[in-house]
Amino acid sequence: MLQDAMLDSEQTGNFDEDIQRAAIVVLGGLHSAMRASGGSLATQRLLFLGAGKAAIGIADLVVSAMVSQGVPPARARSVCWLFDSRGLVVARRGDLAWCKRPYAHEHELVLDFRSAVHQLKPTAIVGVAGVAGVAGEFTREVIEEMTRVNDRPLIFVLSKPGSKAECTAQQADQWSGGRAIFYA
Repeated sequence: MLQDAMLDSEQTGNFDEDIQRAAIVVLGGLHSAMRASGGSLATQRLLFLGAGKAAIGIADLVVSAMVSQGVPPARARSVCWLFDSRGLVVARRGDLAWCKRPYAHEHELVLDFRSAVHQLKPTAIVGVAGVAGVAGEFTREVIEEMTRVNDRPLIFVLSKPGSKAECTAQQADQWSGGRAIFYA
């Protein structure tokens, strides 16, 4: 499945090694967490901080993996949420690029990330804002909210360069009381 997605990307000229690497980290992390917890990929809800090529590439791979496990495509896309510089990517926003539209769900507009975490109750947050991101976006309040709604919150910090990291492993560990599973 991953190999097919990578081949499709190469054939369409959309292959980006960094995006593929990030997608592999997230999908592998989700599978590892599911093995450890006994959960399933279909029960996950992901909230991406960032809505560019990396976020969409990762979301597309997660959706593909869920579909391969029998989850209908629309259902699989419904558990992937994007948050960009203008807030939560929702269907009623008129400023959406075509590539964001499959992940624009019916929901009220939410303008701050912590509120999006509170309302959506994701099992995983994925930081891929990159150069456009602001370091430290996964604040104490965000990590504490993730811990409030998850026994083992999944925290993916993938923004490059490292100076743009959403939080550190030490912060995620401290703010979650040692419960966060951190990936970088």
